[in-house]
Amino acid sequence: IQYTWKTMKLFEKWAWGCLSAFLFFSCGGKQEVEHTGAAEQKIVVDLSKAGKSYDLKNELDPSGVVIVPLETHRECLIGRIERIFVRKDRIFIYDSQSKSVYFFDMEGRCTGKLHAYGVGPEEYASMTDAFVDEENIYVADSYRKQVQVYDLSGEYVKTIKTPDWSFYGIFTTESRIYYVNMGATHPVAGNYLLFSTDKDGGDFQKYLPFDPSIQSSLLFHLPYAYVSDGRTGFLNDNVKDVLYTVDDSGISPRYQLDFCGKKLPAEYFDQPASYILKNGLKNKYILFPEYISHAEDYLFFCVQLGVKSYTVIYDVGEQTTVAAEKISAFPFENISLKFSQGDRIVHVRDAYSLLASRSFLLEQFSKYPEALEASVVRRYEEVLSTVKEEDNPVLFLFRLKGKE
Repeated sequence: IQYTWKTMKLFEKWAWGCLSAFLFFSCGGKQEVEHTGAAEQKIVVDLSKAGKSYDLKNELDPSGVVIVPLETHRECLIGRIERIFVRKDRIFIYDSQSKSVYFFDMEGRCTGKLHAYGVGPEEYASMTDAFVDEENIYVADSYRKQVQVYDLSGEYVKTIKTPDWSFYGIFTTESRIYYVNMGATHPVAGNYLLFSTDKDGGDFQKYLPFDPSIQSSLLFHLPYAYVSDGRTGFLNDNVKDVLYTVDDSGISPRYQLDFCGKKLPAEYFDQPASYILKNGLKNKYILFPEYISHAEDYLFFCVQLGVKSYTVIYDVGEQTTVAAEKISAFPFENISLKFSQGDRIVHVRDAYSLLASRSFLLEQFSKYPEALEASVVRRYEEVLSTVKEEDNPVLFLFRLKGKE
């Protein structure tokens, strides 16, 4: 396989994931699920019309801001947040650096953590991904070709062996587990982007075949080009730019992403990184979605053109698209929509940068007193006065207004 410019650019970030993604997994009762027909709708992303900034003031409820400073102590030191799950008034944070899932209440108190790193029967020897639904925590243990399942208190539930197919990411719907491949091939399971089983590891299904001779390098960036609330989800194939809905019945094409000629053409899919760089193609064409998230009646994703990143907001009901280099939500001038879910936009700020912008934030409250309710402003001021530079990050949960 020749690696494209995407692979080279992201190699350092994802190298550890690539190694574990090329292990192989499976179970019995294999069958391929056929998928025919075009996507129901098209999402047009015209970056030539993208703005410098887009303010979410019309989408957000000014009274619905929850600020959660995550507790910090010796047993609760967060390194790198990969995923955030808000479940049953609790917050679960998957930290890839410590290979742990931390549990918090809505006040930010650390109520426990899952850290069963090891080679015992109830432990995981690797953690390439983790997912939390309403009942359990699922850990992708690629090294030992299995999924470890724990309850929401971190107690071991069961192990699901996956010896014949390869996967990196993991998410669930109501009764199924979905396993996301990254372009790894296998002579038994075949070359597919997505597999699924029931939650006991049976009823194996496989979806979306790919051509490894030209597509494997492109598929390397699949992590987090999928999202689920534990019931239904979305998956982007990153090659044909089809966004699929995923539920207990399987997958179906929902949206065709149209980047108005700014997507890397298929004729370059098998070119090495040196060719892409030499011919300046990385400045002409966009990267594939860096993430996909879903909240209320909106889809969010991020793409890259040259050195610039753009956040795209798609209103599902209105079928309209907005793209901008920065997304603002008072009092912040730039937020990420990566962790958005349910009826919330979940924004993460590390304590150091939050304190560095303290004067600016207080000035914003003074200049625009009507922007937020007084109780919300007081909460901001309280957090800004108590958080320390070395503390864990602070979460800001902005509530979307929703549609009538």
